[in-house]
Amino acid sequence: ILGEVELAMLHAEGHSTKPHLESIGKACHRMSEVIRRLLTFSRRGATELRATDLRDVVSEVMVILEHSLPKEIRLVTELTDAPAYVQAAESGMEQILLNLCTNARDAMPDGGDITLRVSVVDKDDPRTEAFGEPRAERYVLLEVEDNGLGIE
Repeated sequence: ILGEVELAMLHAEGHSTKPHLESIGKACHRMSEVIRRLLTFSRRGATELRATDLRDVVSEVMVILEHSLPKEIRLVTELTDAPAYVQAAESGMEQILLNLCTNARDAMPDGGDITLRVSVVDKDDPRTEAFGEPRAERYVLLEVEDNGLGIE
């Protein structure tokens, strides 16, 4: 449907139907996102957790983002030199990062920076206090930061 709408829009320049076609195109994109989320949700039962280095996950996501974000948005990575292993589903971590970066993109209509940061912190780091009593000596910290509108 989206392909047909895009073809029709090529011939609708200056025509009164163009706003309607744009509306259909937006609805198609929204439905595509809903379907993708439903498919992701339906696969959750079969998720395999394994030792995953978040530095590798961020590097993989960066390749996707570099080709899909507008040129006005600059991607920055700050990756620790130390191994940053977590017990996780790699595809789930990629999906989380892609969703956060999509939200960041939407909060920066005029462009800006998205920073993906992976670090290893000790249990005494103030950022670990929100998670209650420490159960380990060191933690892997994954941060996604943007300078767009919205939540600090």
